[in-house]
Amino acid sequence: MKATYSNDMEKGPGYGLLHIRDAEVGNMENARFSIKRGSDHNSLGHGGWQPAERFFQAQRILLDSDGFILAVGPEIVDHLDTRENYRLSIIRIDGSSAVAPLRVPEVSYSPVEGGRGLGVAPVTEPATLPPPPPAPAAPEQKDPEENTEADGSPDILPPPESAPVRRKGGGFAPLLLTVLLLALAGGAFAVWQFFLKKNDLPILAEDNLPPQTEARSPSQAEKQGNTPKEKTAQVPPKAALVHAREHLAGPADPAESVSLAKRLRETRDGIDAAFLLLEDAAQKGDGEAMLLTGGYFDPADAAPSGSIKKEPAAALAWYAKAKATGNPEADARIAALRAWAQAEAAKGSQEAAQLLRQF
Repeated sequence: MKATYSNDMEKGPGYGLLHIRDAEVGNMENARFSIKRGSDHNSLGHGGWQPAERFFQAQRILLDSDGFILAVGPEIVDHLDTRENYRLSIIRIDGSSAVAPLRVPEVSYSPVEGGRGLGVAPVTEPATLPPPPPAPAAPEQKDPEENTEADGSPDILPPPESAPVRRKGGGFAPLLLTVLLLALAGGAFAVWQFFLKKNDLPILAEDNLPPQTEARSPSQAEKQGNTPKEKTAQVPPKAALVHAREHLAGPADPAESVSLAKRLRETRDGIDAAFLLLEDAAQKGDGEAMLLTGGYFDPADAAPSGSIKKEPAAALAWYAKAKATGNPEADARIAALRAWAQAEAAKGSQEAAQLLRQF
């Protein structure tokens, strides 16, 4: 059995037809039917949706070629919703019953009920609303001279105290003051643009900054000899690792790596980046890079080492490799590291005592 709802075009909004197809007609006299909602399984009754099952009787029953039609009124139609799923149950007078899903493709609610707050559904015939009541006529205005009291004075109320009183000839001064204020503001903005804005420097993305800052004219202190003539070029903060990785992505010539590492070590955030460059150059056989790499691990070296932990054995190994390349500073570094190990061993350091055996 199949059941479908449609609007009753003959009776208008609020009335509908339940088409029952593929069902045995049987004795439909005094047959009852119920409608259950799929979302909460409540049953439609005269007071709306209720937990207990309620039954209706059709206003009229029509026979169709493949079934029959139940005519229903606003008590059913105004509670239906096209977004819901329903189940229709029919109980005949002889006790036989039939159940089928009920499709509601469209609903034309009654003008009074309006669907009882349900969502808007397609309306086949819009309800005719009564025309709006005519607007009250505006009171006839009389000439003040004609509306006078017995004593001859005009019946006109004075303006309230809060209402502004416009005086003749008083509008030019505020306009002139506004023009002067705008002129002064424009002049101040021009002065700011000329003396301050021209000194602003453009802000560049950190990843696009060059490895060195542009050349600048010497300051007054440098002209007087208070600073060295040659100053190490500064690398932009937070871009040091970017420069180091870009350099190592290419051929990474050891001499160029050492030169860039020295510049990076002069910056606050370039110490770790310089280590990457020096370690790569040291592994490629550069003696100066070996010496500087050992300094990162050397506890006797006062130079900053960033996040690199001190490892005396690794420092000695790099110093020994630098000495093998003929680096003249290697002996002095090894001697300073030995003195540190002797002092620490005297304090009871087992690591320092073990390092002394490697000299």
